[in-house]
Amino acid sequence: MTKVLNINALAKERQELAIDGKTYLMKQMSVVEFIELTERAEKIEKSKGHSLSTHIELLVETIGVSFPDCPEDVLKSRTLEELNAIFEFARDGVIPSEAQIEQDDAIPNEAVESEPKKIEAQS
Repeated sequence: MTKVLNINALAKERQELAIDGKTYLMKQMSVVEFIELTERAEKIEKSKGHSLSTHIELLVETIGVSFPDCPEDVLKSRTLEELNAIFEFARDGVIPSEAQIEQDDAIPNEAVESEPKKIEAQS
């Protein structure tokens, strides 16, 4: 008896990011792309103690790889807390709780807008 593993038949979980009523599909990555994304994530972690602008640029660039249809200006219009939440979602598939987002928005920061925005992420 022959056993066949049909890779194309495997169910692939779709991950989507919803921002301001628009939905962006997360790219299904190859192993090579995943390794590159992991290396970018490590750079982001290392950049936290350095220039905030460098950290933000790395976040936007990395999120752009995961969500190629999401325009850069859309990402750059978000708060730093939102970018970090999107990054976590892209990296780990983790959807931050609303309480966590609200708590992060309560931290005084010049880059954070006065009214907190919520990220809708659908899996």
